[in-house]
Amino acid sequence: MSQTPSPPAGWYPDPSGDAHRERWWDGGSWTPRERLAVAPAFAPPAAPASQVSAAASPRAGAAADALPKATWISRLSASVIDTLLVLVAAITVDLVVRDLGAGSVSAGTIAYLTLALLYPPIALALNRGRTWGKQLVGIRVVREDAGELGFGMAFARESLVKGIFTLFTIAYLIDGLFPLWDGRRRALHDMMLGTRVVLDDTGR
Repeated sequence: MSQTPSPPAGWYPDPSGDAHRERWWDGGSWTPRERLAVAPAFAPPAAPASQVSAAASPRAGAAADALPKATWISRLSASVIDTLLVLVAAITVDLVVRDLGAGSVSAGTIAYLTLALLYPPIALALNRGRTWGKQLVGIRVVREDAGELGFGMAFARESLVKGIFTLFTIAYLIDGLFPLWDGRRRALHDMMLGTRVVLDDTGR
């Protein structure tokens, strides 16, 4: 299929939609040159409409901006639920190991650390951005383009970045409280990894 040829260079109605201004099209892209419209506007050329420069139109927001944002209290509730689930599972493993006569003071600790490291990213990757805690409170994690997380991004978010923050009390607190004053309700780890926490619209 042949491409529609670009219109020739010239003054055309401003692609921003301002009927009182014209912008110079150089034959391949819009330029910063503009002027007041001096003649009745013709229909804007179709070809360059998708090539408006950043200077000619405002920067479009991320697709996730259109999704309803999760509240801070729902994020906190999900984290508490997930922590309790991991803790109960670790205690159960420890009791089973001791009951089998292979008791070890570190069995519960190893189980807890392993589950805390692997459960969140695996759940996010396989359960459409939801741990069981997030699913219970009706929220999920998405990328800034509103797509679902893969295991790599989920592991970086949940195990690496959050894990590092837990080593420093002040950083951990700031990260957890940051959604309270960020306009997009992002924690620091969301800003670093390009993720958002939104209301779950996938059904349960």
